[in-house]
Amino acid sequence: MYLAHSTNAEFIYVSNGTSYSPGWRRAYNTKNKPTAADVGALPLSGGALTGGLTAAGEIISKSANGLRIVYGNYGFFIRNDGSSTYFMLTDSGNSLGTYNRLRPLIINNANGAVTIGNGLNVTGGINGSLNGNASTATKLQTARKISGVAFDGSSDITLKASHVGAFALGQTGSRVANDKAVGWNWNSGVYNANIGGASTLILHFNMNAGSCPAVQFRVNYKNGGIFYRSARDGYGFEADWSEFYTTTRKPSAGDVGAYTQAECNSRFITGIRLGGLSSVQTWKWSRLV
Repeated sequence: MYLAHSTNAEFIYVSNGTSYSPGWRRAYNTKNKPTAADVGALPLSGGALTGGLTAAGEIISKSANGLRIVYGNYGFFIRNDGSSTYFMLTDSGNSLGTYNRLRPLIINNANGAVTIGNGLNVTGGINGSLNGNASTATKLQTARKISGVAFDGSSDITLKASHVGAFALGQTGSRVANDKAVGWNWNSGVYNANIGGASTLILHFNMNAGSCPAVQFRVNYKNGGIFYRSARDGYGFEADWSEFYTTTRKPSAGDVGAYTQAECNSRFITGIRLGGLSSVQTWKWSRLV
């Protein structure tokens, strides 16, 4: 074995028989330290690991971009610009390059709010409290009906009283031609009908069941009479309007089977006291021809 040295370097020549290759070998010391490559280590300045890495503590990156995954055509990495943290993607074919315009996920560093920038598909359930409005949704995925009126979310709908089984607050439909024009099986409501030179109000009730499926009330202006008519089974209105008697529209003598005042005056003696006397003297009269 031989020793040789120069400035900050020492060499050893070793010869140990035919089975050992002789030659000069450099000796390491405090002045001549081995490199990371000399001992199969990763330099502090960075490099590439050919195997996995397991850390018992945190792996800390002081760069805005960190923890990049490169596989296939794309690169993925996490970026923290000081105010927000992003999941970033590269363009296809540039897996080691900078991020593209997509922002799949953004976390506000101050309040933790999460923004999903390019859509979200959920295959399982979502539990929690949801607030706010969908900003881009224009239609329901599956259209529905509300009280029989189609609704897909793209526009407002108008429900009528008939849709919910109620009376309209105002006139039902358009004015009809006469007081018999409202059919027995029409929707319940308040109808306006022409009658002479005026109009009349017809209050129509239809339940479309039973022996009397519908009834109507007709009211004229200025207490001018209240009339009614009722339907039978599926035959409709077989009888004409019947009038209610009121204090302002009393029945006539003929309506109740009585004589009128004029008839009474022409057929009976008037102005003669009966009773209190034993007899009453009358006179004879002859009919003039």
